Amino acid sequence: MTAADEYQAETTFDYTQEHEQEQEEQAIDSAEASAAETSAAEEFSAGFSRPVKATKTGKQTWRLVKASFALTVKDVESGAAANAEGDHSRSQDIFQRVLRHAGIVVEASSMAEFTKPVPAGTNVHEAELPVRRNDFTKKIFRRIRKANGVYGIRTLRLMLHSMDLNNDGLLNFRSVEGALLQNGVRLLEWELHHLQELFSREKRQEWYIDYCLFLACGYKSWSKKREEAVVEAFDVLSKKCPANILTMQALMRNFHPEVLTADVYPDLDEHAEGASMSAFMRHWSQGIENTDGTITLEEFKYHYLDVSAGFTSEWEFLDFTCRSWGIDPDDWLAKTVFRQFAPPGGEGEEDILGTEDFKRMLHAIFNNIDEDEIDAWYGVMDEDRSGEVSLQEFIDRKILKAKRLYDDHVKGVDENGSKAATKDELVLIIQSLSPKISTAEACVLYHYADLDGNGTISFTEFLENQLLKLLQVYEQVNKGSTRKTFSEEELGLVMKQMDPGLDKDEVHAIFKAVDTDGGGSVSFVEFCQSQVLRAKTLFDRYDIDRSRALTEHKFVEMLRFFDSTWTEDEEKAICNLVINPQTGKVTLSSFLNTNIIKLKLLFDKYDRDRGRSLDRNEFKVMLKELFTSDDKDVQELINALYPQEDDSDEGITFLQYVRNFKELNRRNDALVLAKRRKAREKAKRMGLVFNYQD
Repeated sequence: MTAADEYQAETTFDYTQEHEQEQEEQAIDSAEASAAETSAAEEFSAGFSRPVKATKTGKQTWRLVKASFALTVKDVESGAAANAEGDHSRSQDIFQRVLRHAGIVVEASSMAEFTKPVPAGTNVHEAELPVRRNDFTKKIFRRIRKANGVYGIRTLRLMLHSMDLNNDGLLNFRSVEGALLQNGVRLLEWELHHLQELFSREKRQEWYIDYCLFLACGYKSWSKKREEAVVEAFDVLSKKCPANILTMQALMRNFHPEVLTADVYPDLDEHAEGASMSAFMRHWSQGIENTDGTITLEEFKYHYLDVSAGFTSEWEFLDFTCRSWGIDPDDWLAKTVFRQFAPPGGEGEEDILGTEDFKRMLHAIFNNIDEDEIDAWYGVMDEDRSGEVSLQEFIDRKILKAKRLYDDHVKGVDENGSKAATKDELVLIIQSLSPKISTAEACVLYHYADLDGNGTISFTEFLENQLLKLLQVYEQVNKGSTRKTFSEEELGLVMKQMDPGLDKDEVHAIFKAVDTDGGGSVSFVEFCQSQVLRAKTLFDRYDIDRSRALTEHKFVEMLRFFDSTWTEDEEKAICNLVINPQTGKVTLSSFLNTNIIKLKLLFDKYDRDRGRSLDRNEFKVMLKELFTSDDKDVQELINALYPQEDDSDEGITFLQYVRNFKELNRRNDALVLAKRRKAREKAKRMGLVFNYQD
């Protein structure tokens, strides 16, 4: 029997012996090969276009294709295979620096050669030597990750270095076998044979294992994106330290132990207090040589190079690295996209994109974006109409993630052929953006955006109706709290984060517009239904000088922008309701106090035939929703201000509604106060403390 026959016999025998293990590995390899094949023509890059070699009728030609952009961290997976050779070269370079840092002197032959992914169904054992080396190491690394988690390969590398007393990258065969066994991998006889065949090297007439070459074959996934994420984490941590010098104490303070679970670290006792932090610090302290407790960028990279070798998935590594330090991975990715089009700001300056550069970025990212959607994007970003979009504004809005979710989940189109989300689809998108939001609250946002009542929401409508900003409000008011309501002070803090120029009176006007029943606390649902954010944004659009006041001419212009169907009498009635007779201007506070936008939207909601009037039953239901009052109180208001003459079924027009609104509101306030007084007196008689709650 020839050596080749013996080799095949051993391999066949042990494949049968380890049938389940091999089946699993073949399935994984097949999936990886398929992913590599389908994404080979794709690339995540910083440019607009790139030359791609194409073969046609035996000739080499060049064509231009648009570079694809990742909108969320999961998107980066698609370009990983196309960049495999560059990633391999980058990985070998940093691994060689790791060896030099550890004092290991190796020959050039200890660097692994790049090999293309093996097509599914290929017999690897008949492939060239570099292919077999890479395949063998990949499978061993996979088993180490399965046994010891993301830090297993780092532990193995440091153990092998510690045994290499000659610092030449060579170890006795049995030493390598023992190190692998210590790290959860027991090699079978045929695997030991392969280890010797693939990685042995002669030294002083004896055969040793080139363990550095073995390790190098597993370090090939250190992509540009992985390195950028690690550098970002280092920068974030360093800025929290004196003189921007990262220390072990800073790592302990800022690490998020919840990312280290049994899924990524199998030995973890998740029920033991502090187990994640202890495991993290134990592995970090290994290999850190500085006695003063400081960590350099290179050492930080070396640590994550080892961790990276345990992640075959690009996005999983990015997600793990970012979340370990409290960085939202999608926010980080949005930053990288933004900075491809905006020159970095100077020291202490923020990165900025001008109008044209921002639009150029959108055209580069999205092939078929129309001008209406571009305007909607820009309207969301540049709320202060400064003509610029800052990096922080871009990140805070989470607009790239919203766009990706919208494209992924929305299947239908509107009459114009554009994607349009149904109620269920939009609720799913909203809950993906903000996992804590309830279905009921998400449905409120859907109705908030569906102004035309057609049942679907385009992405332009999604942006124009400020759903992202409303989600910001939700996240802020629910941060660190399980309560479903918030006070005027709490709402004020959130609104001032969005607009630092708000004064106490304006915050009170906002809260009063939301707190229609005077209960002293409001819910997120009430905030949405009040339309106060829509009203304020509309006002700000025309308040160019930020004086918090509009002239009558400018105010009417604003009304017509919101709704072009007002009659002249309706415009006059609205102006009489909100304009200060002394100044002749409309302040933000007076506009929000009357909440004209909500009045109009509610009226239109029940004016289904667009006849500009409501019958008494429709008007009653509308007022009940406006004031959150009971039937008796609402009927009393209608009878007082809109007495019915004889058996006339004449409706109540919007003009009548506006002209009587001030008195309507005053009477409702009186009814609320009377109810509260009565409840207080009853509580006093019973010896109870009155506490009015919604």
